[in-house]
Amino acid sequence: MPTSFRSVRIPSMLTSGSSWAGRRTSPSGMTTTSTDGGPAMKLLADTSALLALTLANDAHHAAARAFVQSHPRLRFVVSDLVLSELATRLRARAGASVAVRVVRDYFRSERYSVVFTDAEIFAAALDRMETHSDKRLSLTDCASFELMQRLGMEAAFTFDDAFRKCGFEAKP
Repeated sequence: MPTSFRSVRIPSMLTSGSSWAGRRTSPSGMTTTSTDGGPAMKLLADTSALLALTLANDAHHAAARAFVQSHPRLRFVVSDLVLSELATRLRARAGASVAVRVVRDYFRSERYSVVFTDAEIFAAALDRMETHSDKRLSLTDCASFELMQRLGMEAAFTFDDAFRKCGFEAKP
């Protein structure tokens, strides 16, 4: 029997008061209402950061854990493309069962909102890749930048310097 997942589909434009995975969001998509009623900042979560959180032998593991633990109200947006990259890399480094368990955990998490890229975002990511052909950007990076732009996000949880080089803030 297939596992059911909680996910969201990003509309082309978010409007004030729109419902996003059952949580209220601001028009910019930068904040959500946390369980205690106060605003919580949202960051896009990149593959590099999620790998660092998962793998104790990753060079950035301690920094990733410390960042997440020191910001308990922080919420994350993660795309299906990032989760695809994560699963592929975890499969190679830790095995299929670990990869599947970790990705399923992100789908079930209340702290991470999974966004599925649609044809419009995918096409825009391809355009962005072509426009920035002087940089070594993956399609996933380009789709992440497109999502961040559409959601009004300026920062990502990442250890990938490409985010800084393309004008976004990288946390931690």
